Amino acid sequence: MRGRVFQRAKGRGKPWSYAIDLPRGADGKRRQRLKGGFRTRADAERSLAELVVELDRGTAVDPSRQTLGEYLDDWLAAVAPSLRPTTAALYRSAVDNWIRPRVGHLPLQDVTPKHLQDLYSELLASGRVNGSGPLSPRSVRLAHQVLRLALERAADWRLIARNPAAAKLDLPRMQHQPMQTWTAEEARHFLAATADQRLGALWALMLSTGVRRGEALGLRWADVDLDAGRLSVVQTVVVASNQVYLSEPKTSAGRRSVSLYPDVVAALRRHQVRQDHDRNLAATAWQDAGLVFTTSLGSIIHPRNVARDFHAAVRRSGLRPIRLHDLRHTAATLALTGGANPKQVQEMLGHARVAITLDVYSHVSQHMHTETAERVGRQLFGAE
Repeated sequence: MRGRVFQRAKGRGKPWSYAIDLPRGADGKRRQRLKGGFRTRADAERSLAELVVELDRGTAVDPSRQTLGEYLDDWLAAVAPSLRPTTAALYRSAVDNWIRPRVGHLPLQDVTPKHLQDLYSELLASGRVNGSGPLSPRSVRLAHQVLRLALERAADWRLIARNPAAAKLDLPRMQHQPMQTWTAEEARHFLAATADQRLGALWALMLSTGVRRGEALGLRWADVDLDAGRLSVVQTVVVASNQVYLSEPKTSAGRRSVSLYPDVVAALRRHQVRQDHDRNLAATAWQDAGLVFTTSLGSIIHPRNVARDFHAAVRRSGLRPIRLHDLRHTAATLALTGGANPKQVQEMLGHARVAITLDVYSHVSQHMHTETAERVGRQLFGAE
């Protein structure tokens, strides 16, 4: 065997070590790898044999005491320019709030799958800032995603021999919130109750087209053709570190053209008149971003405030509460149960594939199957 195994001192503890000569460095100087802390000779020999294999494969890494926290800072700085601002902020938050306080002190090369499994268990038990409560399964899986991506890059950079986050780990199951939708009657009631409110046109747009909140808030008048009854989704509002930005849709399918029902066009025209009035009142304080839905001074509306206003409007309407995102689900459900082709609904929603649409809205598939069977039956058997 290349290298040698030796015992530093007899007695208790972990006295066994190994030493092996490494290829000379770029400066031509001799290099040696020395590692101790093995309980038995067999343990030291096993570790030495693994290193020999890694050297032969070219996968061995030089010893380093860089900590996991230090490495994650380097990794974030390297990948941030290629990420969406929201994604970069999300990764930074996961590192600073969940990962670094618990395992950031560990040497990068010493991190094991067991360390990560213990981390996820701790996050599930008391992962919120200051240990104020458990972290959600979604957040724990986000922490794992960050570590898996970061440590995979560390392996590519030959900083570690292998990615410990790629091992088989037990991750918490996602807890999906049940989808809630309004009936057509409830949706009509809400639109009638909010028609004259400041954001009445926004609710009408979201309920009739299924556009996402960020897509509606990023809509510009230049993207709307009221005469033709169409709009184009080309940008969206995103939030990163509580700052509001305009960004492109995540996927090419998100960039799409959507038809507008005449009543929605009428609501947008009334909204345009209201906005012109706001502009005149604001005078030089108006911040003209060209957006359809703005604050009273013309600036971008924070998505959080839109959700707050929506919940307040629902309470005043007396309807059963649903989430703001459920307006999108309501639009899709009404379209599918009304007989719309799933492919058309997919394009309206901006899903990448029709399979996604059918999977998300599987709760209406039974209705669709029954209706299809009835149509075929009427043609075959002449049923009325």
